[in-house]
Amino acid sequence: MGPIAHVTEFRHDVERRTRGTRRETWLCVFCGFCVDRRGEDRSWVKVASSDRDLESHATLHFVCGKLASGKTTLAKRIADECDAVLFSEDVWLSKLFPGEIVDFRDYLSRSARFRSAIAPHVQSLLRHGVSVVFDFGGNVPQERAWVRSLCDPEKVRLVLHYLRASDEVCKRRLRRRNDERPDGSQPTTDDEFDAITKYFVPPDAAEGFVVKEYDADLLHRASD
Repeated sequence: MGPIAHVTEFRHDVERRTRGTRRETWLCVFCGFCVDRRGEDRSWVKVASSDRDLESHATLHFVCGKLASGKTTLAKRIADECDAVLFSEDVWLSKLFPGEIVDFRDYLSRSARFRSAIAPHVQSLLRHGVSVVFDFGGNVPQERAWVRSLCDPEKVRLVLHYLRASDEVCKRRLRRRNDERPDGSQPTTDDEFDAITKYFVPPDAAEGFVVKEYDADLLHRASD
């Protein structure tokens, strides 16, 4: 299949790039195939991964906020707006470890296994220019450092989305979540909320992240 037929059939955008004085490359920016043109068309050849990486504009978004502050809702919105792949930890844990998480220690153990398993896959997506959204990973400095470790800062943007929320709003949303039981959620009491929230550490400027802040109280007041 020649380059023009390929673009016409799949309606892909084609980007023209000039490399040197005699060589020009036409790259299909969706499927990653290009044609080398030196006076006449040649067959399509796969772009080397290093070439694609240089053109990557992928972003890894991750969310920070207290329990029930609305992190998953925000993460879904970001994923929709950015056409990104969403990783929702609660949903994955409920599918991978059904019935195994009964306390916070169980969560920490299963979460570590989950994150270790997805790390290479996330890095592969980012290397290929696919943006990713985590609805987790932002609540303590150690977690945020792990998220940073997944990114090559020269090729991948990293954005931390921080929801500021009062305990009152979070507990109100938590009680409603307990009633509705969305996919992946676990019933959580106010006392458990307090025990978990004491570990929460807001992002600090010294960590050097690009941070986008949201007032979760205002964001959810209309719906609450």
